Amino acid sequence: MRNLLLSTAGLTLTLLGQIDPSSAMSFKTYDDQAEFLAETDATALSPYPELGFGLDSFSHDGVTVSPVSDLRPDAPDPTLVVQRRSIFPDGAILVTGQEDFDIDLSGPVNSFGFEFFEPTATADPANYVDSTFEVTLFLMEEAINNFEFSPVDGVLSFFGVLSDMAFDRIAIREIVGGTDDEAIARIFVGQDAVLEEPTKTPEPGLALGSLGLLGFAAIRKFR
Repeated sequence: MRNLLLSTAGLTLTLLGQIDPSSAMSFKTYDDQAEFLAETDATALSPYPELGFGLDSFSHDGVTVSPVSDLRPDAPDPTLVVQRRSIFPDGAILVTGQEDFDIDLSGPVNSFGFEFFEPTATADPANYVDSTFEVTLFLMEEAINNFEFSPVDGVLSFFGVLSDMAFDRIAIREIVGGTDDEAIARIFVGQDAVLEEPTKTPEPGLALGSLGLLGFAAIRKFR
């Protein structure tokens, strides 16, 4: 199923690339979780297991979160921490160091969201910088749109997106921030996108020719 979706997605990408993106695609972002869930088919992943520190990646329910280590050569390689706290009863994923990471999905979807926790200045005053993130949607390694996300300090924030065009990877990059450890709590993923190959319409000359041949009970193969 995944190969079929990706092959048709590639054709859709080619066709949409010939159209003005502003007229071909629409995107809606959300900071209200209830509104996002009411307007999309996304559902939360099941609670995370508590795996502790030092993870190179974390896969759960068809979603893989991976820190990106080659963007800042002067910084230590980031790792993941998966644990539960009172504010994260279903678990949370923390990225140590600078928060640059990718979220890969098992197949294309049209909606995606996540809860996010930004520490307050008092939690880690030496490393605290109010963060801003860039969120980029990809389909088959092709970037289709990006957004900025600035979480509120000290509470669970929410970021979600609904897209006309399906996507299968979300790249999150901290464009302003420090090394205080933010956390991704629950992740919400939409149902598999149905990407259909467009129907090919015969050229007018071929269509008229076929009608004439059918009148003489002849059979013609179309290329």
